Amino acid sequence: MTDTPTEYDRLLELYRSMTTTQLELLRKAFLHDAAQPAISVDTAVFCAKRLALLDQAIEERLQPTSKAREIVILTDRAPVSIEGDEWPIIARAERLGPSVNGTPAAEDHLLVVRQHQDRRAIVYGVRAAADVDEDCWRGGELLQPGADLAGAILRVGESLTILPSVIRACIASLPAEELS
Repeated sequence: MTDTPTEYDRLLELYRSMTTTQLELLRKAFLHDAAQPAISVDTAVFCAKRLALLDQAIEERLQPTSKAREIVILTDRAPVSIEGDEWPIIARAERLGPSVNGTPAAEDHLLVVRQHQDRRAIVYGVRAAADVDEDCWRGGELLQPGADLAGAILRVGESLTILPSVIRACIASLPAEELS
């Protein structure tokens, strides 16, 4: 199993988007899988590579950060470059392909909503195959203030064939609408 730059970058991007707690839990899961007595060599290598990337993402979290720019891939338009600190994540949902009996699951699904202080928003998603030889599907929308965030999550999720449970979870994680 060889990692291509695309696979490495995809995984690192996914791990960077996770909270420190999520990274630690995933790390424990890979350590558990790697410690199984009947593990194959391929699975051991897979776990070791994922652990190395997780450790890198955790280490980056612990280091002071500058205003790093992030590239967000959008659907039917050029990617956008944002400063992550100026576009905080207000909602997200994911289903990472957990390993089952030492075999990695087929795909990871991720939806993210970021919102600038001027109320513009970006909804984007990633559906990535766990197999390094498969593609990664990305897309998203840049929304003007007042746009329907739930509708955009649904459109982006459906265009990437993200699991319906992930789409629903992302919509549910949006900030509550205040009613009078």
